[in-house]
Amino acid sequence: MNILICGWYGTETLGDRAILAGILKILGNTFQKGDVNVKIASLYPFLTKRTLIEDRNIYVSIAPGLNLTYFDVNNLGVLDREINATDLVVFGGGPIMDLMELEVIKYIFIKANKNRKPTAILGCGLGPLYRKQFKNTAKEILKHSNLVIFRDKKSVESSKELLKDPMIQFNYSHDPAILAGYQYKLHKQETRGTLKNYIAVNVRQFQNIGFRADKYVSETKIIELLEDVSKKYGMVKLIPMHTYGIGGDDRYYLTKLQNETKSENIEVVHKPMNLYQLFDIYSEAEACIGMRYHSVVFQTLLNGNNYILDYTDKKNGKISAFIKLFDTTNFYGDRYINVLEDTPSDKFLEIKEVLERNKHFNFESYIYEETLDKYVKLLKSIT
Repeated sequence: MNILICGWYGTETLGDRAILAGILKILGNTFQKGDVNVKIASLYPFLTKRTLIEDRNIYVSIAPGLNLTYFDVNNLGVLDREINATDLVVFGGGPIMDLMELEVIKYIFIKANKNRKPTAILGCGLGPLYRKQFKNTAKEILKHSNLVIFRDKKSVESSKELLKDPMIQFNYSHDPAILAGYQYKLHKQETRGTLKNYIAVNVRQFQNIGFRADKYVSETKIIELLEDVSKKYGMVKLIPMHTYGIGGDDRYYLTKLQNETKSENIEVVHKPMNLYQLFDIYSEAEACIGMRYHSVVFQTLLNGNNYILDYTDKKNGKISAFIKLFDTTNFYGDRYINVLEDTPSDKFLEIKEVLERNKHFNFESYIYEETLDKYVKLLKSIT
């Protein structure tokens, strides 16, 4: 069995790496007989080479028996050969959004369809899509997909609007990255010790995400927040979710914030981490604050005493869609700020007080089991 996984690999964040781990778990449970060869279509192969080395032991433990390699998706001859040789094409998570590289995924799906190869979108979110060019590209990808499982219900609704077809029936489940988080919890459940006296914080630079920076909360409020929580915790660890220039290396902005604070117990984690090293930091922290989507996901799954700074649209964004999918008790009602809104400084200074209550969200284990079962069952239906 040969499987081609495409997406944003080659520019992968730690979130993308967790998505890949989750998809490998799904594939391992779906195809349990014979050799399974998985090839990653990489936009920048040197980066994928590095991340596969860093995470290989994790992938082997999650999905033993899969053979995992990568290739240069920019080499058309190589790409065509891989499409012709594959038995299944997977768009492996992340956003379907306004990026030129979306054209590469369209090419793969159309060619695979012509060659009668099954295609699947597993765990993607739809949007943000603003430009007509990318809306049309997204339409073509959806039309050439034999199976679509979005990562949230909002993406299903958005796809009906995009395709102008209210009757279309796409599926949704949780982000595959949660499967990686669950495997980590199983791996660590016998060794996890007491929480350590630090708070883990991820924020990102607004100017790098395609919107007007002046629509967002002022940087001054972020600095005041960091200084405030530094008074409570022994250390404030600023955690990058991305350490590659394309997509925004978080370390530049986090270092800038560190330099502009007056507190001496604020540090940036500069050394690139593998997936489980990141999970260790979030799970062992006394509390967490997150902004990037997957930092919110992991802090919620692995810690639970976390506060969410949502930089996406409150109505249609991926973070609010994630919260709606699982927070049935409104636990995060007072643990959430949308930074697109004009939020007073006092609200940010309340974050420390909320986290000091030391209440933890309990992410039920059945959610993982139902998520894995749903992906496997639907994937088997097209292969």
